[in-house]
Amino acid sequence: MPFSDVKLEKLFIFNKFLNKKLPTINDPLPFNIREDVDMDSYKIVDGGQQQFDLVGDEGLKPASNGNTGYQEEVKAKLSQIIIELNEAFGTDFTEDDKVFLEGVKKHLMNNEELTNKMEHNSRENVLAVFDKYFKDEMSGLLKSNMNLYKRIIDNEKLREKLKTDLFDLLYSDFDNSNK
Repeated sequence: MPFSDVKLEKLFIFNKFLNKKLPTINDPLPFNIREDVDMDSYKIVDGGQQQFDLVGDEGLKPASNGNTGYQEEVKAKLSQIIIELNEAFGTDFTEDDKVFLEGVKKHLMNNEELTNKMEHNSRENVLAVFDKYFKDEMSGLLKSNMNLYKRIIDNEKLREKLKTDLFDLLYSDFDNSNK
């Protein structure tokens, strides 16, 4: 479409880029900020101890009414996978790596297409297509933790063991959540 007013065309281009920077009603953060900030994983660091006194007779109120209990079973399963991989392949996966792998597991569990397949297909059929989802998550790991990605991708036996263990963990968690 030909344009005759150069000022209008310049205004259109300016507004197109300005629109990307402005917050929207549904999502108050611009897209590039949402992509740059990863709140799926974070590390708790001990900042020391402080003592403070409560003033008044009210006491403390609970943080929430929801279930905030510790879930030992989930931690044990992922920790066991890390221990087995370290022993079998001589790797040195750390707690930080476990946090990243927990994020991979969480992303896979939140993948509607994968959970739909787990719900409507046999375990063997889902395992046959799981490789695609695993590779997608590994490529996501490339952006956030190059060192862990390189250790997993460079060792084929380690990658296959991690993939099958992660699939088993996902499938058992999916079965437990649907009972």
